[in-house]
Amino acid sequence: MHELFKESEADAKNEPERRQFMAVTDRVETQAALLLNALHAIYLALAAFSSATLVTLLGAGFAAFHAWIWVHALAAVGLLLGFFGAGGLVLGCAKLFHATQLSLVNIRDEAAAVRERFAVSRREGPARNSSEDLQVNQKR
Repeated sequence: MHELFKESEADAKNEPERRQFMAVTDRVETQAALLLNALHAIYLALAAFSSATLVTLLGAGFAAFHAWIWVHALAAVGLLLGFFGAGGLVLGCAKLFHATQLSLVNIRDEAAAVRERFAVSRREGPARNSSEDLQVNQKR
């Protein structure tokens, strides 16, 4: 975002460039939010998996003392936490995939803008040179 802020202050842009710049800024902001949500989901998933492991180990410990009601309850809690962890990983991966798609859109837009500027400068470049050549030739 710092680079976008510096670029926004750098030079005055025409209207199509301003619209593109605002679209890129909006996508970068959305991408940052998606990445933060993905990290949140993945961290929760990791916590759920580690909790499921702990609960399963506790259940195995209670099994040694023949406390079958605790074994079944802890097995159910462990299974529930495992499902929660798997769901968190799937959600996190989906958000990371969406953030990656936004990055690709930004890269494609920026590449198109570079190509467009290059094409414009190429079209203007020879025209200036040929008009300069004509002026030089007329002076001779």
